Amino acid sequence: MHSWNWSDLRYVLTVAREGSAAAAARVLMVNHSTVVRRVRAFEARSGVRVVASALVKSLRAKRALFEEVQPQEPADAAAGG
Repeated sequence: MHSWNWSDLRYVLTVAREGSAAAAARVLMVNHSTVVRRVRAFEARSGVRVVASALVKSLRAKRALFEEVQPQEPADAAAGG
């Protein structure tokens, strides 16, 4: 059974609900760095990565776009012509 730190969990849930640490900070009326620090503390204690970095999200979005568009690419475009 987990012994959750409910104060940190509030930050995690707000980030999930709002979609970013910056948006969560506005809702919680704290600094962005406070949100990031509390989420990282929750992750460290729980051993669970709950928030992907912006780079990871960006790479996932690019990969999803590539996988969606690539099958529709004309053969001559793929060859550079």
